[in-house]
Amino acid sequence: MPKTNLAVRRPVAPAGWHSRACLAALGLVALATLSGGAACLWYHAHVAGPQHVLGPAGIIFLVSGLMQLRIATIAWRAGRLAARQNSGPVLRSWRLFLAGAFLAYVAALAIGPAEYIGCAWLAAVAAWYTMLLLPLAASPRVLEGWRKWTQGRTPRRLSWLVTVSILLVVFAEAGLQTCKYANPYGWIGCLTARSIVAQGLQINSTAEGHTAAMSRIGRFTPGPFRVAVVGDKAALRGAEHQGYLARVEQMLPGLKLAPLGIPVTWSRVDVNVPLTAFRPDLVLAVVSVCEDLTYEPGRTTWFDWRQLELPRWFTTNGEPARAIDHALRPSSSGGDLESFLRALGPQLAACRTPIDQTMRARWQEAFTHLDRLLESCQRQQIPLALVVVPGEFQVNRGLCATLTRRMGYTAEQFDVDLPQRRIAGFADHRKLPLVDLLPYLRLCRQSPYEPNDTAWNEQGNAVAASAIGGWLESRYGGQLASAAQLSSAP
Repeated sequence: MPKTNLAVRRPVAPAGWHSRACLAALGLVALATLSGGAACLWYHAHVAGPQHVLGPAGIIFLVSGLMQLRIATIAWRAGRLAARQNSGPVLRSWRLFLAGAFLAYVAALAIGPAEYIGCAWLAAVAAWYTMLLLPLAASPRVLEGWRKWTQGRTPRRLSWLVTVSILLVVFAEAGLQTCKYANPYGWIGCLTARSIVAQGLQINSTAEGHTAAMSRIGRFTPGPFRVAVVGDKAALRGAEHQGYLARVEQMLPGLKLAPLGIPVTWSRVDVNVPLTAFRPDLVLAVVSVCEDLTYEPGRTTWFDWRQLELPRWFTTNGEPARAIDHALRPSSSGGDLESFLRALGPQLAACRTPIDQTMRARWQEAFTHLDRLLESCQRQQIPLALVVVPGEFQVNRGLCATLTRRMGYTAEQFDVDLPQRRIAGFADHRKLPLVDLLPYLRLCRQSPYEPNDTAWNEQGNAVAASAIGGWLESRYGGQLASAAQLSSAP
């Protein structure tokens, strides 16, 4: 009889808990990737529109998730999910993953602070992670040459060099961010003059000179009645020569104004630092109510290099993010009438009635920033007062009629005094003094504004200075008189 060779099949060894854990982890990541892709495509189709990056990001998510499921299935069947005794390949995989994630982050920074750019970065990271999983599905014979090359001395040194460079950049940025948020609360120490400037502190050096402005920092001895004026660049144009703030200083001897270029609304700067440095006796918050409500700067994210701390150490001005913010504000000055009307038209949305959801959210955001300013002043026991600057269309009835006609508003849909009433209610609820410049500017016989411009002319600056100076004298007349006597004493 012919001999029969009996093939004996050994039973497949049961998978250990570590293999099941690896498979579960791979499966969860794959499901999360697929869910992210479905969410991106749904949001792209229903909300965001075709101009955003959600569509390509969603496709990359879906393709990466399907590939991850396929790789996990092949690796499970081939028994390649067992725990490795050698930690070298695992460490090398993590270094590769870190390098890929960092390169994707740099690419996102190069694109700029586009909306939903974070989804594109996550999609790139998911695709890179899928590529790192390919050895689990490929034949060891195919990757043998690549494995031998990566174990050479030069690739290993290059890999470590790249990893250390990335870690240095990440830890440097994290350290600077920690110092930025710790210094205002006194966790590390007092800020230097350079770091105060980096926080966005702007000092009026045009009227008194740079030396006199810097001498006000750290001034704790009795002297002039110091008033810190908080507002954006447009609101603080009066600090220039013959502006309304400079006129107030000339009207009241013993008064020293310190204009701080910190916007009252949409501000990203903590006011604790400049207020602690200047130690004012009063804080005036200048609110350009219509312009501030209709202007909303782009949200800075971790994918916007302008809000990182490292670039500030390699730039001369020290405040790249704030310069960009002011550049994004629509200009309504120095142009022809058509450009002026087109730039001023969106401000009418602040007077629209009833208030829609968008404007309601902006009002809430503005009140939130004012509350933060109030809390900072209360912590340092500094009184706070509000100065409301109206929009030009609120003063000029003819301009208001032209803009309402161009914007298509009816008389029932437009309330010209609505912003002032809302901010007056906010101030009354918090017992804050309020100086509304609208009634004073309406009494002007001639226009208080420059032609086709939102800046005040000679008459407008004089009226605003008279209103603010009169309020200061009526409320702090005794302190101003004492400060004037001390400053005039030999």
